[in-house]
Amino acid sequence: MRAPLVFLLCLGACLLLNMPGLSGPMVFDSQALIQANEDRFAYGSIRDVVGLCPMRPVVMLSFYLDYLVAGMNPLWFRLVNVVVYAAGGLAVFLLVSALLVTPATEPKISARERTALALCTAVAFVTHPLQYQVVLYVWQRMALFACVFSLLSLLLYFCARIGVIRNSRLGYMACGLSFVMAVFSKENAVLLPVVVLAAEVLLFRMDLRRLLKPAAIGACVTGVVLITLLTVERLPETEEAGLFKLLAMHYRASGLSPLEIVLTQCRMLFCYLGIILAPFAATFPLVESVVISRSLVNPWTTLPAVCGVAGLVGISIATARSRPLLSFGLVFFLVTLVPESVAIPVHLFFAYRAVLPMVGVLLVLGDLSIAALTWADEHGFRRAVGMGLAAAAILWIAGNSAVTMTRATIWKDPLAIWAEAAEALPPAEADSQKLHYGLVLNELGAILRERGRAREAIPYHEKALRSAPADARSLFLLADAEAAEGDSARADQLFRRALSGKFTDPTARFGVLVHYGAFLEKQGDLAQAVDYYRQALDLNPRVVAWRNRMCLALVKVGEHEKSVDCFRKALAIQPGSTEAYYNLAAALQGVGRVDDAVTHYEKSLVLNPRYAAAHNNLGRIEESRGNLRKAIEHYQQAIRSAPTLAEAYYNLGNARMASDMPEEAIVAYRRALEIRVDYPEAHNNLAVLLEEQGHIRQAAWHYRKAHELVPGSDMFKENFRRAQEKLDDQKGPGMRQ
Repeated sequence: MRAPLVFLLCLGACLLLNMPGLSGPMVFDSQALIQANEDRFAYGSIRDVVGLCPMRPVVMLSFYLDYLVAGMNPLWFRLVNVVVYAAGGLAVFLLVSALLVTPATEPKISARERTALALCTAVAFVTHPLQYQVVLYVWQRMALFACVFSLLSLLLYFCARIGVIRNSRLGYMACGLSFVMAVFSKENAVLLPVVVLAAEVLLFRMDLRRLLKPAAIGACVTGVVLITLLTVERLPETEEAGLFKLLAMHYRASGLSPLEIVLTQCRMLFCYLGIILAPFAATFPLVESVVISRSLVNPWTTLPAVCGVAGLVGISIATARSRPLLSFGLVFFLVTLVPESVAIPVHLFFAYRAVLPMVGVLLVLGDLSIAALTWADEHGFRRAVGMGLAAAAILWIAGNSAVTMTRATIWKDPLAIWAEAAEALPPAEADSQKLHYGLVLNELGAILRERGRAREAIPYHEKALRSAPADARSLFLLADAEAAEGDSARADQLFRRALSGKFTDPTARFGVLVHYGAFLEKQGDLAQAVDYYRQALDLNPRVVAWRNRMCLALVKVGEHEKSVDCFRKALAIQPGSTEAYYNLAAALQGVGRVDDAVTHYEKSLVLNPRYAAAHNNLGRIEESRGNLRKAIEHYQQAIRSAPTLAEAYYNLGNARMASDMPEEAIVAYRRALEIRVDYPEAHNNLAVLLEEQGHIRQAAWHYRKAHELVPGSDMFKENFRRAQEKLDDQKGPGMRQ
């Protein structure tokens, strides 16, 4: 019964501490790679979804299952992460319990103390502020799954090794399966066999000759996994094919030499260590721009960091016999931190990388606690030391919990996330990663612009552009902000400057093309806008939102037949989409193919019977055919589905007027005007009915409103003139001015 209680404790702690940020919107990669690909989740196969990141199929499959249960609700995605992380806490508890009964560690402390230490380690793991980056940052479920499956693999190995699992062969097979699941969640788990070999040497005292067999088995399993990764494409839309090609791409994109990467990562190792041990004294925003180590003395902290890493390795070697658990903890920390840090230099630092290595640090702290208790026992004050250690652990966990909840609160609002990241940026003149420097500033500026605060966004985009003058994303985002502020000439200049640059990333060119197309569309240059949309979609045909934008622009320029073909392509990408069927039906209606339009409107309503726009358009078609009763039914259904759809009330008024139901028509027109006061046709038609009923003053007022809204309409002008004359006649000659 101990394990279920520990799991419930971990689950409750993780849920409580992350509660403030669970309902926040998806951000960064979560938004760009999950939410923005909703069409694949909704209308594609499992293969389509996994194809978004085929090197990590385990996590992509879990995302797909999440979507099937709750759609794109961020709360559900994060609740699943909470449960998985709590399972990781349970794995830590069981793993520490197993580690404390290996030949090299038993019997240093009592069974009760072993349980207390394992529980304390598990609680420290689930309450640590680092966990918010794999719970709330949905895309990093990859790091979360890799962490939990790695812990499970180690747990199964140790349980098979010490005899808890009686069928050891079965235990080792389960260990191997969990290792494969970890690697196919995120590749940084690939060095887990090295940790197992270290455990054999340090905790089970296996000599080198006997170590050859498990080493060979581990090498074979790892080799098979690596060969599989070599054949998998990461992103089908790009040329990233295979693991080594992907790694080479990261090295080229970083612009750093291997020596610079190693030197910088020595400094980053102590940043991770500082976050683990003292998170309340550290800042670790979502994205950081790291100062690069160009040599051992630039910056000056590099040399101490390199010496520090060498010192940690030396301590691990020196304590291999005297403190094997401490030595193993250091090996665990160093080995599990290496893969992603060295393999992906384009991103020199992400705090979530330390989630799994943190377990190694917790093992070191646990072994130091055991050493303190042993020493105290020899000197006769074990109880006092035990109470002191318990108090220190409680205070540390309580402090970490407070930091975790504070950081979770920030995740309610993306603006707060990126504002924090911007505040943590190094000075502009620092020799730091310009990619991340610009990324943080541009993300903050983009959110400000989306919220109608373009003036505040401009300085951030300008600062990002100064750090990388040729960056296409900085250019088009600054152009968007300038356009929002009304400086169209400046915006056009920036867009053209972005297009004239060299693009190494096709997604950057896509962004420039579609944003320039949107700018031109707002400027009224629809033909040019369509051309830029088309160029962008040649690069990435699956982005349905922009394809629909191009299709609608084709309608506006009168290219109705081309718009039909365009919407058909969108439907082919989104088979089974209500909106895709509706758009195609509207395009078919625009070219006069009414019967085909009706067929597609009806298909959209089969998928979503409450699609108001489809009911409204079907009502117009039925009305044009003289089927007023059916038309009224469709308009009423549209109103039930969308009570604020003014066009449906207006069309209902027209159908009732044609059905000789003037009072009901007046009610419908008045409701349309309550929703949309600047609706000239509704003002005019309501005035017609009021005039027929003899309410000339009211009719004249509505005619005047229609004329004011569309002063160029001869019909509205003539209706207003006629009603005004009638009103003057009612006043009589003596009352005229």
